[in-house]
Amino acid sequence: MIEQYEGEAMTVGALFHRDFQKSLLVDMADALESMSCHYTGHVVSTQRSAQVDRWGQSTGTIREEYSQEPLKELQSKLGEREEKIIRAGFKHRKAGPMILSIREPSTNSGYFLVDLAFASDELGIPVEARKKEDRSSAKWRWRFTLKLLDLICGAPDCLYAGAGNEVDVPTPEEITTNKMMRQSLPAVWGLPSSLCDSRGRVTEDVLSSGCPAAVEQWNDHVTAIKVWSPLSVVPADHNAEAIVLGFLGTVL
Repeated sequence: MIEQYEGEAMTVGALFHRDFQKSLLVDMADALESMSCHYTGHVVSTQRSAQVDRWGQSTGTIREEYSQEPLKELQSKLGEREEKIIRAGFKHRKAGPMILSIREPSTNSGYFLVDLAFASDELGIPVEARKKEDRSSAKWRWRFTLKLLDLICGAPDCLYAGAGNEVDVPTPEEITTNKMMRQSLPAVWGLPSSLCDSRGRVTEDVLSSGCPAAVEQWNDHVTAIKVWSPLSVVPADHNAEAIVLGFLGTVL
């Protein structure tokens, strides 16, 4: 079985637009390996034709297995059996067990939700209740989370990404129909810097004009919008959050 983390989950999620789930899984695994998040050989699969919703529930049969084969080779073998991998186990020396999940929330939409979840640990403790050693560990874990967000958001075909404690990255349908639960929205959003709205204005132009204090340009590829921080007691910037969602509503 995939090794589970304990307690609350720190989640880095992203929405991708691709023709095939197969290449996305391998690309994400390679990216994680570059940050010393190592594949454990444990996977969960289901029938290729099965629909897997945003909560990971499949309309087909779920099967778990362990293999010493590289993930790419195992995926090809399962493909010959008309199966697809929907979860894979990873482990980081300091962050602990991690679970990578890939789901297609709408049939034949071409959209795939990717989630990487691992233990929140000290980040799950209220800021005011953390001891000195908790604060140091929490700072490391949050910086590690942001590096993962930058890595995943900068991958080809990523439309947007987000990270936080016990959060869900909303689907395009949830954004455009306003069916999101505010308490589970990301603490930090990552948007490809090249993403344009209907007027041709890019991410940084739109967001910096409305919430300059919350916007950071991490590199040439990713614009980050910080709604709130698990390292601070400062209230969430819901104005920045609304601008992000409004922007995404025009480009999806």
